[in-house]
Amino acid sequence: MTEEQSLEILEHIAAAYDHFKLSEKRVNVWSEQLKNMDFKGVLHNLNKHIGTKKFPPTIADIAAKLPEKNMFLEEQKNWRQEVQHAKASGNQKTFMDYLSPDIKAKYQPLIQEEK
Repeated sequence: MTEEQSLEILEHIAAAYDHFKLSEKRVNVWSEQLKNMDFKGVLHNLNKHIGTKKFPPTIADIAAKLPEKNMFLEEQKNWRQEVQHAKASGNQKTFMDYLSPDIKAKYQPLIQEEK
């Protein structure tokens, strides 16, 4: 979340709760905590809180974590891009390209039969 979005959250709270006063210290503390959160999720939680609670929320009351990246999917995406690049540049290799010459010679007749 950006600093501007954090300020928007605080302005929403101040607008809904008269006794919630904005100070420089409050803005700094909240901005520091909100910067690693999802703006839309926090805003959604805040709106639910405003509709049901008569006291202003704490940071924990409206916290919304950012979704974690799935590293497996990221690695798969990178691998696909590498393969596409290799195909486009004509450098596509098969597992046979990585075998030692004696292993290639031993299994070459079997590979030829499969083709």
